[in-house]
Amino acid sequence: MPRRILTPAGAVFCALSGIAALALLGSPAQATVFNFSITGADTASLSLTTTDTSSPFLITGINGTFDGSNIMGPLPVSTGFGAPDNLIHEPAPFLDDNGLSFSTDSGADVNVFFNDPNYIVDVEGGSHLDLVNFAVTSVPEPASLTLLGTALIGFVSFKLRRSRRDV
Repeated sequence: MPRRILTPAGAVFCALSGIAALALLGSPAQATVFNFSITGADTASLSLTTTDTSSPFLITGINGTFDGSNIMGPLPVSTGFGAPDNLIHEPAPFLDDNGLSFSTDSGADVNVFFNDPNYIVDVEGGSHLDLVNFAVTSVPEPASLTLLGTALIGFVSFKLRRSRRDV
C-alpha cells in the first residue's frame, strides 16, 4: 500500500492554517505599543501607542500615570510644552532631545527628553527638573503572536501524528 504524504485531515488543517495566515497578514496594521517607565525623583508607568510601522514612531496615544496623576494624552507636536516631536526611535527604543510631552489630570504639562547622557523630566512651571532612569520596551503585535501560535500548534500536531504512526 503506497504511503500517503498528507492525509485528508492534514490537507484541511494546512489549508485552514494558510487561510488564517493570509487573513492575519492582510488585516489592517495594528498599533505599535511601547511600555514606558520612569524611576527616580519622578515615577511614571505608561503605555505609548502609535500607528506607525517603522522607526521613528509618532506617539499618538498615552495611557498611564505620572507621580500619581492620570495622564490625559500627548501634547501637540512642536507647540506643546517643551516643543516636543513626540517621536520614539529604535533599535533600542529611545526618545530624542525634543522628547515627549503630555498632560496630567492634576493640570501639569510634562516633557521627558534625552540630554546626553541623561533622561530629564521637566514639569511646566519650573516646579522641578529631574534626572531619571528611563526604560522603554516594545510590546509584540497581537497578529504576529497569533500567527506564531498557529504555526506551533501545527508543528506539534504534525509531530504527534507522526510519532503515533511510527509506533
